[in-house]
Amino acid sequence: MKRSNNALNGSKFEHKIEKMLKKAKVSFLSQSTLKKTGMRLDILVKTDTDMMVNFSLKKSLRERYMQSAVENEHLKLNYKKCKTYIITEDEQSAINNTRANIQKSAFLKKNIKNVIHIDDLPDLIKTLNLVDINNKPRSIKRFTKRSNF
Repeated sequence: MKRSNNALNGSKFEHKIEKMLKKAKVSFLSQSTLKKTGMRLDILVKTDTDMMVNFSLKKSLRERYMQSAVENEHLKLNYKKCKTYIITEDEQSAINNTRANIQKSAFLKKNIKNVIHIDDLPDLIKTLNLVDINNKPRSIKRFTKRSNF
């Protein structure tokens, strides 16, 4: 069965992000599935304060940013300390519109920390104080890729 162009583009985008994280020597889990809910997360990293951070990857934003808020709700069932960032390649005008829409909704504001363009990811990584996800966290059922430095 042939993959759709959207799925293929999404995979390329995900590999691009993973490559950036590896270059920055960031330990991460990719395509992790949460035990309690079965929700799959794109990229999961951990801060020095034991906060789990979900990078929800959206090549283009449209209305799909709502999915990221739902992902964070599922993550909260597994971790008390967590937050979700949307990482995108979309244009700045789409990012600004999405940020404005997030501010209008209590649910979105509570669940999405920010929308970040891929070019700003290195700066975000520096500010998060990320640490090694040495062992698979207990509330993660499975993962397909792991990068440890």
